[in-house]
Amino acid sequence: MGLSSILGGVVKLGLAFAVIVAVVGVGGVIGICSATEMTCVSDPGPIETPTPDGATTSEASSTPSEASTSDGDETGTEASPGTEAAGGTTRTETPDPEQDRIEGPDPPAYPPRTDKQWDGTLEFDGDPGETIAEGDRWRVSSEDVERFLAEDVNDYREENGKSRLEYSHALASVSREHSEDMHDRDYFAHENPDGERAWDRWGHGHCREWYGENLFRSWANAPLEGADEPLRTADGLAQRTLRGWKNSPPHDEAMLEDSWDAVGYGVYLVYSDDDDGSYEMYVTMNMCTYNENER
Repeated sequence: MGLSSILGGVVKLGLAFAVIVAVVGVGGVIGICSATEMTCVSDPGPIETPTPDGATTSEASSTPSEASTSDGDETGTEASPGTEAAGGTTRTETPDPEQDRIEGPDPPAYPPRTDKQWDGTLEFDGDPGETIAEGDRWRVSSEDVERFLAEDVNDYREENGKSRLEYSHALASVSREHSEDMHDRDYFAHENPDGERAWDRWGHGHCREWYGENLFRSWANAPLEGADEPLRTADGLAQRTLRGWKNSPPHDEAMLEDSWDAVGYGVYLVYSDDDDGSYEMYVTMNMCTYNENER
């Protein structure tokens, strides 16, 4: 097999972005995609609305007092109006935050894990582990988003006649490392400021006959184009990510690539610098094909 590469451009879906590159090599030699072949587009942030004095403010700033629900999952109600008490006075009931919480479905289990020995030994020091986004009435775990995304992508592959991918915790670890690094060093690209690309960060000879990467960025608890409500559930954020990749043919093609054997997802949630109650979400998906001697 000769060296080749599959390179996708950039999709901008409201305030969510996706980029993908997949590379193939022979005998451990990896095909090269130059940085000039890809452009990553960024956006100023969540939708802003004018205030009466002409200034602008993020709609997310009023989130703690909103009576909103997750996409399709209404689990709470507004506090009931005041009721008449003895003596003709009016008693106003105190809202119960637990009754008005925004909750999505329970996350699925991880897909079956690859049984390759390297998956239990490879460690990446920059892996931040689980991160949390939360407000007064909602809480999202990055691990839950990863689980939903793994299930949703496998379901999507199966619907299109493709095999379900085994899950690699090592691939997930290097993915989380890259997601955090993009935020910390303020870039959104496959190539980091040190000139390292996906296969460089992986840095191991295992599972790299083919090696690919998807990137996605969006926001939790912020008004987004095309979303009826700010996203405050793990399943909603996973669906937003999958939809972004599906709506771009190159990204969609890479998700449905026949040759992939294993996949790992790294989601990083971090409070927005805007200090408006919103959280940035960075998603990295790394997928690979086992080497011939690993099958």
